[in-house]
Amino acid sequence: MDALTAARLPLVVRPPASIAADMSWSGMAGISSLLLSASIIAALITGTINLTLARRRSREEERARVRNTFAEAFKAYSEYREFPNAIARRDAARAADERQRLFEALRQLDARLAFYRTWALLEAPAVGAVYEALLEEARALTDKAMRTAWSQPVDADDVDHNLDPRLLDPAALTSAEAAFREAVAAHLRKLAPRWS
Repeated sequence: MDALTAARLPLVVRPPASIAADMSWSGMAGISSLLLSASIIAALITGTINLTLARRRSREEERARVRNTFAEAFKAYSEYREFPNAIARRDAARAADERQRLFEALRQLDARLAFYRTWALLEAPAVGAVYEALLEEARALTDKAMRTAWSQPVDADDVDHNLDPRLLDPAALTSAEAAFREAVAAHLRKLAPRWS
């Protein structure tokens, strides 16, 4: 039979039952293994995507936690830096109570500073060293200013009284503050997800 005659013959369609009868178990196993491997591949891809997204979210949460804690550490430092002005504005009418209140507030502030110093040294030693240097510079200025503030008489009419700016010059700490901010920014860049 030539190709032209074969093309004119009617196409014989076999019923599905005869196709199924002709198909062997090995053919069925091949199809099922193909479907099974495709579903396994889809599950692996989905799992990989979910793990990647979970890791990214975890790194973002960790970065936010570290950023907030370093901000709190800087806030504690700022409160300490301003403490001589709180002493200068103490209530002269209740001298004993004010002394006790200010000493207790300073004790609590020192405890917070010690916590943040230790936390920073453990979390990021480079940032911790810069924070410690910042605190040492602040202590050198602030302790002298606090002694001066305690020795000065309090003017009851001047609630906005501050110490002489030459005694406690915030500009003297600008470079140490900038170094702390730069160290924190560098540490946070290390914690950023690589694909963000």
